[in-house]
Amino acid sequence: MAKEDGTIAPFRDNTPITILKDTLNIWVMRALSYRKIDTIGKLISTPKDLLTHMPVCGRTSIEQLLMTVDILKRSVTEEAREMAERCGQEQSVIQAISDKMDMNGSELRRIVLLACMQDSDKPVLERIPAMECMQQQLNEWFLSGLDKYNGQAPVQWIRKQMPAMITDDMFSQYLAQLESEGKIRMEEGIIKRCLPSVVDFVASLQDGTARKMMLDRLHGMTLAEVGSKYGVSRERARQIWQKNIDRAPLLDEDKYRYIWENYEFESPGDFKKAFSESDATVNYLDARYKMHRNEEVKDIAEILSDEQVPEEVREKAKTAVYKDYLTIGEVHVRKNRVHLLRYVIRQCCQEQTPFGELVNRYQSFLSRWGLEQNPDLMLKNENGPRTRIANYDYVLWNRNKTLRYYDMNGRDFDELLETLHSGNLCDIDFSALKLFRDYPELMKTYDIRDEYELHNLLKKLWGKYRLNEGLDSHHKVTFTRMPTIVVGMPDRDRQVMQILMNKGTVPVEELCQAYEEEYGVRSGTVAANYLGSFYKYFHNGIYSVEWVRMNPQVQEKLKQILNNDFYLFSESRNIFKTSFPGENMESLNSHTLKEIGFMVYTNYVVRNTYASASQYFQHILTETDIVDFRDKKDRYLYLPTFYQVLTDLKQAGEIVESEPWLFVRRDYMERHGIGEKQIEDFTERIISRIPEGTFFTMESLQEDGVWSSHEDKRMGSWFASSLLTLDDAHFSYIRLASTRLMYRGNKQIYMVDFYRWLAREKNITNMKALESVITGYYRLSFNKDNAKELIRNDPDLNTLYFMRKD
Repeated sequence: MAKEDGTIAPFRDNTPITILKDTLNIWVMRALSYRKIDTIGKLISTPKDLLTHMPVCGRTSIEQLLMTVDILKRSVTEEAREMAERCGQEQSVIQAISDKMDMNGSELRRIVLLACMQDSDKPVLERIPAMECMQQQLNEWFLSGLDKYNGQAPVQWIRKQMPAMITDDMFSQYLAQLESEGKIRMEEGIIKRCLPSVVDFVASLQDGTARKMMLDRLHGMTLAEVGSKYGVSRERARQIWQKNIDRAPLLDEDKYRYIWENYEFESPGDFKKAFSESDATVNYLDARYKMHRNEEVKDIAEILSDEQVPEEVREKAKTAVYKDYLTIGEVHVRKNRVHLLRYVIRQCCQEQTPFGELVNRYQSFLSRWGLEQNPDLMLKNENGPRTRIANYDYVLWNRNKTLRYYDMNGRDFDELLETLHSGNLCDIDFSALKLFRDYPELMKTYDIRDEYELHNLLKKLWGKYRLNEGLDSHHKVTFTRMPTIVVGMPDRDRQVMQILMNKGTVPVEELCQAYEEEYGVRSGTVAANYLGSFYKYFHNGIYSVEWVRMNPQVQEKLKQILNNDFYLFSESRNIFKTSFPGENMESLNSHTLKEIGFMVYTNYVVRNTYASASQYFQHILTETDIVDFRDKKDRYLYLPTFYQVLTDLKQAGEIVESEPWLFVRRDYMERHGIGEKQIEDFTERIISRIPEGTFFTMESLQEDGVWSSHEDKRMGSWFASSLLTLDDAHFSYIRLASTRLMYRGNKQIYMVDFYRWLAREKNITNMKALESVITGYYRLSFNKDNAKELIRNDPDLNTLYFMRKD
């Protein structure tokens, strides 16, 4: 067969190995036949270490065999190379295969060249799968690939990894062949490698004593007990155990390696029960993989959303995850008082509910599920439980010991806190009713129904976000008895006196009503509790007080100094104190300010050339084509009248926010080609492209090609979303820092709604995917801790994340 030039005559992949009978001795030929190596293709694809250990073959015979194989591998003739070049497919075919399979480059080239030599009308890529040498390479690649995933992987996933030359029919036949050979088995869409168990492996050990010691250890004996039984030290027993474990091939139990290295079960019993495994499996995994365990092992609950774990394994893991849970339909609730109580409040307390009624409903719930005898789950109608529940972040507590379910974690409070949290408030005592009345649209947006709910919510937000940090003693906020809010170190008598000074002479009813308007404290409370220090000013139902007059010369100079149209009270006091250090501060009062030309309001004054504060605020918001409030918002935003004027102008479309706190007038937009028709066309285009019930951002629309800032060159993302908010019949939104999360529809939305929608409609049911889609696709900020808390505390999300199958 060999030529004088050291090559051999041309052969094909399926050429019988019998052509080598004159080259190899009879013992080598028999050994090859025993190994079922019956063609040249199989021979040149057989690993060298297997050829080196052929049975009943001497060293000289093996050397002859290896030399022959080497000649065969180098024997692709110039004729074959020329034929491959004529095919013109060699490089493209090699690339198509190597993109999927990790094969030795020279080996792959030989296979492709052999395929090029075949006398066939089929394209070269279609000839290769039938070649025996390629089938052997596929076998090794396929099985080693399964081994990387601990011996099992979904069929569809494996199919995607196969080279394109493998058709669906070929793939099915290939799996059937491997299954018939006992190399794999199929179970519910999962390909599993047929591997020996650890007990099978130990039973195969040649050393009888070591085998018995290993079996005893696998079945639960300690190392000390094994050593004592066989008359060796504990350390020697450990060495024998570890040496044999380290020598073990890939075993069936290795399918749990990833789980063992990354997750913490509460007890070995939980693992055994979940996966129906024995002590032998647990002891083997502990010995082989405990030292490789990740430093930060994860809670077993997270396995249910881990896509690296096969679905059938996740399904079994639910037994361990939910062993301490109550299953109500498809919802799982942890069996402790905190979580069960949250579930009951969510189900039964959507409206204000007396605490006593909650206790009754909770006890009925426990009885329905057979838990009424567990003392750790009991809830009593006592002060301790009431206080704890009042502080829960999913409850709004009200007066008269009533409560309502309110999911703080599912909402974004940026706008609420930005509006109400003002550093300009200083040394003041007021009621949450003041804020509730002054910001009706904001209260509607956040579903706050009275001043008591607002007080309870703000108290929790102040603590959660540590909003007092960095504030001095004059600006720190304290939430005292509902609904009172204290800022700094207020003087309540001074607040009453300011109103008296402003009124001069006033009936008691009017005084109390004026205090209610200024500070939100109901007039009845004022009459009963706030006027005791002012008895000397009271006569025949009338309060009368003389106001402190200012030095006329000082007043004239002050009039010249205060030459702007607007001042906060704190600003005017600082100016007066700096300009006239020896003067009585009491002389700077509402009467004086009125005399020098200002209208006086609770915390600010406005030049009386304007008809009202509303007119002034409208003027500054519309006086120029573009109004930049980015550096001014902290000065104005907490003023209710300003906030209301701003809201009205935006809702009427007279001004549009092109960037956060940068406004443009409608007529300016029209002069630059963005008129009513253009806005209507833009809005209709988005409506037609976005299905109702869809969440989106302008950035996500750009990703989908629905809208482009390059096409609408006059619009940035914020400007475009501002135009959509004008159509509140078709769009809703929540503001998240410098981005708006939009919703195609007319309803109040919260972050929890967004997360639920992502889970149900986009199949986003694990934390990694959630972070990726929110930051990458929607371009929103993402706080993993807040997201985990929201998912953990919302039964719907908890179920979707941990139970999803599709």
